[in-house]
Amino acid sequence: MIFVFVLVFGQSYSQDIVTEKDVKTTYVKKKLMKEAPKKVFINTFKVYYQLIDSQSETKKGGRQVGGGAYKGDATATLAVGIKGVELNTLQEITNDFYNKLIADLEADGLEVFTAKTIKKIDYYQDHIILEGPNMNQEQLEGYVMVAPEGYSYFVKGISKKGKEKKKFKLVNTNYKVSKQLDDMIVVDVTIVIPSIWLKEGVNLAGAKVKGGADLKLAQSEIKTTNFVKQTQIITEISFVSGKDKVAAMPATSVSSALKKDVEISGVFSDEKFKSVANKDLDNTAEYGNIFEVDNRTVKVTNYIECENDVYKAKVSQAIEELMNISYTNFRAVLKGK
Repeated sequence: MIFVFVLVFGQSYSQDIVTEKDVKTTYVKKKLMKEAPKKVFINTFKVYYQLIDSQSETKKGGRQVGGGAYKGDATATLAVGIKGVELNTLQEITNDFYNKLIADLEADGLEVFTAKTIKKIDYYQDHIILEGPNMNQEQLEGYVMVAPEGYSYFVKGISKKGKEKKKFKLVNTNYKVSKQLDDMIVVDVTIVIPSIWLKEGVNLAGAKVKGGADLKLAQSEIKTTNFVKQTQIITEISFVSGKDKVAAMPATSVSSALKKDVEISGVFSDEKFKSVANKDLDNTAEYGNIFEVDNRTVKVTNYIECENDVYKAKVSQAIEELMNISYTNFRAVLKGK
């Protein structure tokens, strides 16, 4: 979602990670965008980086065929974490792209606002303001959610565990925010970077879980805690202005999302894990080797390793390319093209 980095950021890469064919851009009455106020409210700017994942499988026991001995239940747990990535690097990546977005918006003649600098509207009347830099490991299981330095945003509240509470909504209602801000352009940036794959394996003798590295820019990530409650985070960059006079939708908008997950290669090895391996945990990752899943304490059993600088370079490239494509499309409709 950032501007044309190739021109402004000065980076060049031998091979693209994200291309235009990977991105779906949806327009609503795009010709009206040029008539929107030259003011922008950054409603959301958050990047989710996966640091850890865990999965368990239990295979039920029973009497063996032929009346043999009773076989007990078998449970396999695999908890995989990332080693080598420094937390301040995740903050730096997020800060860089936020700053580039602001610079690009201002270069296009737009005045930029965040929660601290707009008027308090009814939609957020019962909310509080949080300020970046901010890292939250409670927001999405196994991920650290990073908000950039210099950015402020509204939340409904903070849970006892530190999770940010959101205003419940079945659909994207940013057109309501925009309307209460006199049709100001409302910008949302959400990016999800998973690193690990885990799934149940085939094992006739008992339970098995296998997994390994899977760094990518994700179309979306869903974490289900029970049959009712689930969290879904979608990689999306949107620009919304106003409310349609007859429909529950924006008067005009440009929204970019991935058509599918996009692999980020060359960072982790192809090593795979099975079940629970007893590895030496003396050299733990920066964030530690114990975390909670559904109020259960889980200890990391395996690590995937990388070099911090390589991770930063490749993940930055993927985000940059996605934001370039998104902002280029927004800039075009902003200019009436």
